[in-house]
Formats: sequence, C-alpha cells, structure tokens
Amino acid sequence: MTEQPEPTLWVTTDTCGLGPYRADLVETYWRWEQEPTLMVGYGRQAPESVEALFGAA
Repeated sequence: MTEQPEPTLWVTTDTCGLGPYRADLVETYWRWEQEPTLMVGYGRQAPESVEALFGAA
C-alpha cells in the first residue's frame, strides 16, 4: 500500500477544506454535479458525462 501525500488545502475549518481540483477525485466531483438541485442551479436539464464536465479524465 502506498501512502497518499497530504492534499494541498488553501482554507480549512474543523470540518472541511478548500483546495485545487484533484484528478483522483474527478468521479466524486461528477457525482456531486449530477444532483438535481445543482443541475437546476447551473441551468441544466439533463445529466452530463464526466468527459463533458471535466474533459478526458
């Protein structure tokens, strides 16, 4: 098992952190973006593929 390096975080609190996009989390970001309330907020009516949202993963 290889150790993962500590993520780069710009802002942190006790419960969350904000940092740059990470290639290993693209699938997670994609799942979040498929939530109906987010799609409506972005003006989308249908889900998009990972490639359409983030390019070739």
